[in-house]
Amino acid sequence: MLGSVADTSDRVDGLNMTDKWTKFLKLALGTGLMMMETNRVAKRARDRMDDWQDTARDKYDDIVDRVGRVTDAMSGRRDYITPIGSFLIGVGIGAGLGLLFAPGSGEETRAAIWDHASDLKDRVAGRAADLRDRASDRASEFADQARETVRRETGSSASQPHSRPA
Repeated sequence: MLGSVADTSDRVDGLNMTDKWTKFLKLALGTGLMMMETNRVAKRARDRMDDWQDTARDKYDDIVDRVGRVTDAMSGRRDYITPIGSFLIGVGIGAGLGLLFAPGSGEETRAAIWDHASDLKDRVAGRAADLRDRASDRASEFADQARETVRRETGSSASQPHSRPA
C-alpha cells in the first residue's frame, strides 16, 4: 500500500514528474531556439535595410549631382553646349564634304544615303528590341529571386516558432 501512495504522489494529472520536467525542458529549449532564430532573422533584415539605405543614399547623391549640373548648364555657369555644338558642326562639315566628293551623281548618293540610313534604322530597332527583351528577362529574374527570398525568409521565420525540438 505504501508503494501505491508514493506512485500517486509523483503522478499529477496522469503524468509523472519526469514527464513534466521533460516537457518543461523541451519548451524552454524550443523557446531559446526560437529567440536565437528570431535574432538571426532580425540581423539579416537590418543588414539588408542598411544596404538599401546605402543604395538609396547613393542614388539620391547621384540625382542631386545631375540636377546641379543641369541647373549650372541652363544658367550658363557651365558650358556643355561647346562640346555638343562642336560635334554637330563636325558632323555637318563631314556630311557636306562627303556629298561634294562623292563618286556618284546626287541622285545616286541620296539613294545610297537613304539605303544606309534605312539599314541603320533597322539595326538600331533590332538592337533596341533585343535590349528591351533582355531587360524584361532580367527584370523577371530579379522579381522571381525577390519572391523566392521573401518566401524563404518568411517561411524560415514563420515555421521556426511552431516547431519544437524532439
